[in-house]
Amino acid sequence: HSFAEFINNTSAKPNALKLLGAVFNDVWKERMQGMDEQEKQRKKEMDDLEEKILDLVEKIVNTKSSTVVKRYELRIEELETQKQQLRSQNITAKDPRKDFGTALTTVLRFAQNPSVLWNSGDFEDKKTVLK
Repeated sequence: HSFAEFINNTSAKPNALKLLGAVFNDVWKERMQGMDEQEKQRKKEMDDLEEKILDLVEKIVNTKSSTVVKRYELRIEELETQKQQLRSQNITAKDPRKDFGTALTTVLRFAQNPSVLWNSGDFEDKKTVLK
């Protein structure tokens, strides 16, 4: 028998689909918790950077040496650059919460009938089936 025949005759049973859905949901929740932790960490880093900047501004106000002021200003610029990098990480991070339903549907459809992907003619779909 060929692999294509095997795939065409393969499908998950309803109980297996329920279990797959439950496992997928658990994994998804863990992923979301991890993302929430990363977001908290980024916010803390942003707050820490802002505090350092405010401290340096206060030092500038109380400093009479132009050389020291320039060094503080350079350090503030570095800290602002770090803040901007953190902001851009936050902006580019896609929120997968919106994709849960789509992802779950795709996983369950694949488990019900893997031959749909295999027979699609798309090389990437075939690679997915082989994984």
